[in-house]
Amino acid sequence: MNAKVKIMRHDKPHFVPTEDEIAECAYFIWESEGYPIGREEEHWRQAQTQLYFTRAVDDALESDDEA
Repeated sequence: MNAKVKIMRHDKPHFVPTEDEIAECAYFIWESEGYPIGREEEHWRQAQTQLYFTRAVDDALESDDEA
């Protein structure tokens, strides 16, 4: 079975989250988990991943709308 693979280039400036956006997202993750101590790095990485994923999906949807 041949599957089409869409290669996307993410050189749009809005694709990369800023440190402020990551910090805000990490704060909400920390808050939603009941303010645990000592998991700052985990929350930071989780926030980065979440923001990148969300923006990649949004970018893909935008690209499909333009096609």
